[in-house]
Amino acid sequence: MRDAVFTVAGSSGVLHETPGLVHMLQPFVTPKGTFDPVGMVRFSYGRGAWDEFWALDEAGSGAWISVDEGDIVLQRPTSDKDLPHFPPALGSTIGHDSEDWTVTEAETARCIGFRGQLPEAFELDEVFTFVNASCGDGRLLSGEFHAGAATWFIGPWLDSFELGRPG
Repeated sequence: MRDAVFTVAGSSGVLHETPGLVHMLQPFVTPKGTFDPVGMVRFSYGRGAWDEFWALDEAGSGAWISVDEGDIVLQRPTSDKDLPHFPPALGSTIGHDSEDWTVTEAETARCIGFRGQLPEAFELDEVFTFVNASCGDGRLLSGEFHAGAATWFIGPWLDSFELGRPG
């Protein structure tokens, strides 16, 4: 009998559930509102892998919920008019949102699987560069760089002890 891994070999990834606080189609409550994860992408990078959940809030607006080694951040796209369109160097400072942000991580990532409803198309094995920057106020600024284009996201870190289920 052929299983899902055999059927999609070479064309997509099969994502196995991992232990954690965020799961597909299981709404959760944060101090920033209630979110319902409707899509998921898994990326590998130098230290392992992380999951990105595309989640809809009560108003139907989307946000990315990133889960990496127990750290959780909620991010939405931000204007890139004052942000670089190329990956800044590790340790460099960039200005955005009236703050100075220090690049604390610069890596290459690879898409290893995806499923559900997502706001954009993903390709298995697609590789891109990303950076993360902080300014000390509890938010994360992230940039993704694909074939000469940059996309930036910003948002708060979430305390896992403040996450719960609705109702």
